[in-house]
Amino acid sequence: MLHQLKNTTNQTITTNGDTAFHSTFDAVLDLFGKGGAMRRDKEEFVRLFDKALAESAELAVKTLFYLRDVRGGQGERDVFRAGLRHLANVKGQKAEHLISLVAEYGRFDDLFVLFDTPLEKAMVSFVKEQLQQDIKGKEAGENISLSAKWMPSENASSKETRALAKRFVKAFGQKPTEYRKMLVSLRNHIDIVESHLSNDDVQGIDYEKIPSKAHQQYREAFKRRDTERYDAYLTAVENGEKKVNASTLYPYDIVHRAMNTHEEDKTLDVLWNNLPDFTGGKKDNSLVVVDVSGSMQGYEPNAPIKVAMGLGLYISERNEGLFHNHFLTFSERPQLVEVKGTTILNKIRNMAREDWGYNTNLQKTFKLILDTAVRNNLPKDEMVSRLIIVSDMQFDSAVEDSSGRVIDHAKKAFETAGYTFPEIIFWNVAGHSTVPVTKNESGVALVSGASPSTLKAILACEDVSPVKLMLDVLLAERYAPVTL
Repeated sequence: MLHQLKNTTNQTITTNGDTAFHSTFDAVLDLFGKGGAMRRDKEEFVRLFDKALAESAELAVKTLFYLRDVRGGQGERDVFRAGLRHLANVKGQKAEHLISLVAEYGRFDDLFVLFDTPLEKAMVSFVKEQLQQDIKGKEAGENISLSAKWMPSENASSKETRALAKRFVKAFGQKPTEYRKMLVSLRNHIDIVESHLSNDDVQGIDYEKIPSKAHQQYREAFKRRDTERYDAYLTAVENGEKKVNASTLYPYDIVHRAMNTHEEDKTLDVLWNNLPDFTGGKKDNSLVVVDVSGSMQGYEPNAPIKVAMGLGLYISERNEGLFHNHFLTFSERPQLVEVKGTTILNKIRNMAREDWGYNTNLQKTFKLILDTAVRNNLPKDEMVSRLIIVSDMQFDSAVEDSSGRVIDHAKKAFETAGYTFPEIIFWNVAGHSTVPVTKNESGVALVSGASPSTLKAILACEDVSPVKLMLDVLLAERYAPVTL
């Protein structure tokens, strides 16, 4: 009776009427499956993180660092900082050893949220020691960290940044002039692009060394102020003669820029083509479904619709199986769409012209796949093996049978027709409170966020389940140093 009561009270419905759940019955899985899409609701993220800490502190902290990881994880800054601050307040000295790992997975200035927490003194000591090591490295002519780049400046335009700088000046026991001279000296040594631009020294910029975000942010300045040399560099990258840093860019970064430009942009093409490949060249019959329904709309760079379009385009292009360069629209009338265009701007414009329908009829998606297979007597080995659904998870109800979940009806229909039901990857890109499945569901997985990095684990995972895929990610060697 207890089990049945828990299941009953856990059930809810999506905003569009399909059966859903409040929780997966696993607090860490709830955090993993929702956390990457919660940058707009940091309070709810902290609530989920706190529940995960109570259930498994080790896995909860690994999840927190995975969500921040700019190269192998989801690159979520705001929720990580909220979670790190909460961790410092509830765990105190037990979490002190994590301070040295923060910049490895995120950015040096993530540490600054530890002011006014039990770890403030330890954080300030670590920052001071890092800067002292960098000063010694500079004097020895060695490479140093990027710490000085992220330190707050006393003359910054932001009042908050200036106040933060004053706190460090006081904590370091320095005079303001000493602090400023230290940062200028270290920043000149690490050769940051902002210094070249502010000093009108574009000829001194080494484009191969520019970080991903900076390259995208300052590309117009490069084109305007260093036209000939910058264009020659882009051509050299296209020809494989030079490299470009794109390791910490995400598809939506480029999609947003492309959607807000009216002319071709060679830089965006170069960056898009050099995004990290997380597929490993694996060939299978995966097919991605892209949700652009009304609840996904937004104008901000990381709006769910832009994240979904970016991931959909990225996955379909890099999928080397039967569905290479194809995706399904999420619609009342789902369509198989071929990616067309030679530039990222062409591709995005062509995607936008499709008949999207602006709703999330998951039942019609399954029906289209199965009816096509049955009508054409499709061999079993050509059936879709994995459906990657990039969405806010607010699916429509089963219109032909209002009882039960859409996925349950679909499984039964596939079985009746003699086909294996595809693995389902629910990729959450908007922070709604419901989940489509619980931890005990086999053949499905829950992921969240804007980075395609999780594809590596998805494609490698056998006998997929929500918990198994999560553990494959969190227990990987990359997160072995993250302990509590």
